[in-house]
Amino acid sequence: MRQRIFLAALFLALMLPFSGAFGLTVEDAGVDIGCHSVHYPILRDEEPSEIPDSLNASLLEKGDYSALVARLPAVMSSSVPLLATYRCTLTEDLFSCLMEQSGPLTTLRPDHRFRSFTSDLRSGREIHLEDFFDPESDWESFLLSLLKDEIAPELSAHLLNQDLESLPESFFVDRYGLTLLYDMTKLSTLSDRAGSVELHWNELQTVLDPDEDGLPARLGVREEMEGGKEALEGLRLALGEGRLPGLPVRLGDSMTTVIQTYRLLSDPDNTAQARLFYLEDARFRGVSVMTDTLHERSYDQSIVLGIRSDRFMASGLITGESTRDRWLAMLGEPDSTHVLGPERAEALRLCEGTSDTYILESCCLCLHSDTAGVLRSVILTGQDK
Repeated sequence: MRQRIFLAALFLALMLPFSGAFGLTVEDAGVDIGCHSVHYPILRDEEPSEIPDSLNASLLEKGDYSALVARLPAVMSSSVPLLATYRCTLTEDLFSCLMEQSGPLTTLRPDHRFRSFTSDLRSGREIHLEDFFDPESDWESFLLSLLKDEIAPELSAHLLNQDLESLPESFFVDRYGLTLLYDMTKLSTLSDRAGSVELHWNELQTVLDPDEDGLPARLGVREEMEGGKEALEGLRLALGEGRLPGLPVRLGDSMTTVIQTYRLLSDPDNTAQARLFYLEDARFRGVSVMTDTLHERSYDQSIVLGIRSDRFMASGLITGESTRDRWLAMLGEPDSTHVLGPERAEALRLCEGTSDTYILESCCLCLHSDTAGVLRSVILTGQDK
């Protein structure tokens, strides 16, 4: 009988209740007028508290939302939409918000920028980048070297300008990684947008604050790297929604919408089974979205048929680190296993090695290892693939 302990934990476990510190929740607020849309988060508390008031005031100030809303009448006739969106992380005692704004922000000329705000909900104080790192380490030099030696060569062909010699003040955090948010003058893409870089926490683990009550631990970073209960619950929820943890696209999404939202990074790559699309959003570094090969010169009729991550960190599964023995112990024997030789691996744009596939309720999860048994790719597809 196959071992299904891990899958049972994923798909039979009860939903865990979630609430932020002091019963905090995030509500959406904003204005939509014509093609223009300014939205921002508001923190609410179940009971009266001074913390939401101070946090909300800081959010409005950091995002310059009063000025954006006041600007809407002046841009009503503009065909270029003024847009403000956001995404948030809210844990028991930590809040982080990434605010993205584009369009005629200050003049009629289109612009693009990031704003951010991260707060310690225990004390109400603003959190800065250095607070996540071991004060005894030379974390800043480590981070700058990583950006210069590994990240810059990957991004250089897709950037208008590049200056990674200093760290930006703006950043965003979640359980999976740290996103550095640059000003347009420092880092900008070929689509003329401000640049950003997402680093998974395992890429930084040697310089992270090791304290059991430090910010990385409170954020759930250690649990995510080790595969704790909450991390497994996050994986269960993500797979049930047809997506991989930390990524916003889902199986069945319109490719047109996906590309309009996350921007095409480069021309797609055809494999023996699908077309691989690469996206500009920082979360998609090392990730490709898979779709059909039926419409070679167009994707307007295509949907997301698969998501492949060659840079993955979630629920104790880390590309370049986790071994096949680990996930066999976690998930049990796969429903199918295929050994890929040189020709087949090249046709699928994978390395030589072994692909283990687990058939789940509404999708298939494939974990591909190299010839040494180390995880190299995590691939999610529909059951018909």
